[in-house]
Amino acid sequence: MTNYSYADYISFLLYQKKIYQLSHFRCVFMKKNQTNLYNMVLVRHGGEIGIKSRKTRSRMIKLLNDTIKYKTQHLNVESVIHKYTRTLVTSSEFSPTKIAKYIANHICGVDSTSPVQFIEIKTLDTILSSGVNYALTFLEKDDSFGFKVRRTGNHSFSSMELASLLGSKVLKESTIKGFNNNVNLTNPDYLFQLEIKYDYCFLFHNSFSGLNGLPQGSQGLILANIRSWTPDYLAACMMLRRGAKIIPIFFSSNKQKKLRKIQTFFDEVRLGSKERDFLVDLEKDFLKKWKEKISQIELCQACHFFTELVSKYLYESEEDYLGIVNGTSLKDVSSNFLKKLDVLPNIPIHRPYLLNFDKNIPEPLKFMLENSENNISCCEIQEKRFFSSENNLSDDILKEIDSDAKIIVEKLVS
Repeated sequence: MTNYSYADYISFLLYQKKIYQLSHFRCVFMKKNQTNLYNMVLVRHGGEIGIKSRKTRSRMIKLLNDTIKYKTQHLNVESVIHKYTRTLVTSSEFSPTKIAKYIANHICGVDSTSPVQFIEIKTLDTILSSGVNYALTFLEKDDSFGFKVRRTGNHSFSSMELASLLGSKVLKESTIKGFNNNVNLTNPDYLFQLEIKYDYCFLFHNSFSGLNGLPQGSQGLILANIRSWTPDYLAACMMLRRGAKIIPIFFSSNKQKKLRKIQTFFDEVRLGSKERDFLVDLEKDFLKKWKEKISQIELCQACHFFTELVSKYLYESEEDYLGIVNGTSLKDVSSNFLKKLDVLPNIPIHRPYLLNFDKNIPEPLKFMLENSENNISCCEIQEKRFFSSENNLSDDILKEIDSDAKIIVEKLVS
């Protein structure tokens, strides 16, 4: 027994649908982990996965589980199992709470996660004792609480009956302890939840909102313009949520250091479909040459023109690319400006952040909005971004910028 982890054994039981030895093995395992309240992570799949056909859904769930295995290697995850419309993740080394947060924040196709206590259902008393002990672990003297039960399968009790029994037993035990707890089903301090799946029960009260969407890699390759500007990162992450494999074109500048947190997060989210990067030193390859030749307003126009042309020629260099994504938003660019600077005809351009729907951004991405002021600069040469409804660049300047972009792309693909 001591040669196997608790996670290994649970995996075996779930595959074999045998649970008669689980209580004994839990006792052996808990000698070394008596402080562990949770023993598993419950992963709920993104809503779009559930509405796919059986064949497509099966393929996407397999892709999602493979992504979870790959991205959680540093957390020593031991098993990732699809069971009863859920994915179960186990590890005997790292906290299930830590793993649940990481999966929710960094893996597309996940609606939410919860660290859970896995319970073997032998009798009704088994669930009641586990539920009461779990609740009393968290409740303080005057906390309100409630129970929510969801069941799949045939049982000798209804969901409402079980929730009522659990509530009454917790009140009885808390009174003995001298606590003044009360039941509140509308807005409790703690909402304890039970998901019962046939012979198994998952007990929890915390859930972490995920990125949702489709599993990363379920769609094709997309080039992403990534300047030192938060909306570009945000737009690329939104396309990752649509299942795309993102190939970033990093237009680096000195300001990149200020976005290190976002850069790190972006790298972690796209981990697993990382095929290649393209890096353009914006200050060396473009700004150094043009900052003395043209005005500040023209410099922003020229820089935008240059980055779009680089992405255009990279797109044309390979047939596998399905489009380009950037963080253009109507908050800072006029429609006239876009029409006059239409340098990418006949190329699919994705602008998921165009209408600036900040309220619809998933919870794990909201921290990016702290640095997404509409006039923030992409580089340290300019204090802010300049936009104009008129294109002030001459044809000669545009031709020279076009030539510069072609030279850069030749270096990138060689």
